[in-house]
Amino acid sequence: MIAAVVVGLFQVAPVMLANYSFQDDLKTVSLMDSSNLQKTDEDVRNDVLRKVKEHDLPIEAKQIAVQRINTPGISQSTSLLTIRLRSICRDIPST
Repeated sequence: MIAAVVVGLFQVAPVMLANYSFQDDLKTVSLMDSSNLQKTDEDVRNDVLRKVKEHDLPIEAKQIAVQRINTPGISQSTSLLTIRLRSICRDIPST
């Protein structure tokens, strides 16, 4: 029983760490690009695609949605940048 839990952790932990790392990269892109008024949505999309390639994920540019939200009363330089990835579920063959 304990061996099964240990084996399960060794299989799940790398996936969880990779997911956390990718989410952290997306937050960094969002924070950095939202503070740069020169960045267009296409620039943000390209930055996200760069991170997608670093993590070797099957995501295309058309699956990346960029939305800027400007809050009334708050300066333009502190706008909120939302990045959404539209995913496609695929069967992953087990090994």
